[in-house]
Amino acid sequence: MVLFAGFGYGVFTHGKGSFLPIREQPKFVAGKPVVSLGYPKFDPLIYSLDTLVPFANLGQRDYWAPNRSRDGGRLSWFYRPIHVLLGWFFATIFVGAVTGLIRRD
Repeated sequence: MVLFAGFGYGVFTHGKGSFLPIREQPKFVAGKPVVSLGYPKFDPLIYSLDTLVPFANLGQRDYWAPNRSRDGGRLSWFYRPIHVLLGWFFATIFVGAVTGLIRRD
């Protein structure tokens, strides 16, 4: 799971300038969105963990989304659902291992 969080970090870092705020209309300065002081700053590692780990709300996925009109944002937009599904897959395996449903015989 850590491997996929790191891979997601790499994908989302590549598209770092390609994320737009969801809850606030940004002003653009030099082609980059600028938001108010109280708005959470985009962090690719936290965004990766927030989209990978089910039931975790780290405050990134609710405030930021990939901008499909830019190359890095397009890659992030296509990869994000895969990242979420991998998170659910690994969470299911983890819960099965902890509860004893998955055993070595």
